[in-house]
Amino acid sequence: MVSVRINKQDAVTKIESEIVQVNNITTLNNNEDLNLYVEKIESWKTRVIRVLKSIFDDDSLALRFKSDTFYLTNSFSKANTKYEITQAANRGEIFLQNVIDNLLNDKYDKYFIGDNITQEVAITIIRKLLKNFYKHIEAMYQSHVHGKSKILKMDLDRIKIGNEYDVQRMLYSIIVPIFPLARVEVTDDTGYNSIRYDICLDEYDIVIEVKCTRSSMSERVLTEEIGSDIFHYKSMHIFFFVYDKEKIIKNVDTFAKVYTKQTLNKNIETIVIQPIVL
Repeated sequence: MVSVRINKQDAVTKIESEIVQVNNITTLNNNEDLNLYVEKIESWKTRVIRVLKSIFDDDSLALRFKSDTFYLTNSFSKANTKYEITQAANRGEIFLQNVIDNLLNDKYDKYFIGDNITQEVAITIIRKLLKNFYKHIEAMYQSHVHGKSKILKMDLDRIKIGNEYDVQRMLYSIIVPIFPLARVEVTDDTGYNSIRYDICLDEYDIVIEVKCTRSSMSERVLTEEIGSDIFHYKSMHIFFFVYDKEKIIKNVDTFAKVYTKQTLNKNIETIVIQPIVL
């Protein structure tokens, strides 16, 4: 349960002060150097995250704020970059106003967030689930069925992975018992067009993008899809789970290494599974 560490009115006052601060920053943005503008906004974001963590006993709101205020820079246009930063700041202001409204209406004690699993632990759990996905397939569908079981092996043998929606369904089924707030097929508006996350864990700022290769797909097409997703996805932690059904990836270790990286605003990790059939 999310609860408030300090007096509710003090919490509201702190957040209102940050809303005033960001209004002062964005009002002057057209007259400032871009680097200075970025510095001020980033400083404000860092301070707000610290404030939210000091108010609530759960980091989920701070993580959501960080996700909501993510922006992309345009190296070819300072004007566009300023616009994107301003839009991010506006989203942050709206987020904080919603937090105030929920504080005043005592809504936060009704939220169940993460069952005390920290973000670091959540990332570790997701990583282990993805890396050991084949064990789920093995245990559930391929292993020996007890003679007294009503589930027949012949029925399990009929279940085959055909595309990424099948992988997504299986993966979600083993994630949601641990993370009940996990969502599938989540659409987000980037301001230019909409993007869809396969599996989203909002409270931990984690997104899982599922890929399942097909006979008509080349390794180049797969890399282009992942590159596009990296650019557009806003979450802090992005997992790419590639079920290489058709074994189009020539060197799995190198592929995963290339698409596992840390940037200023994102941690990207790629895990590849290739089925083994004798």
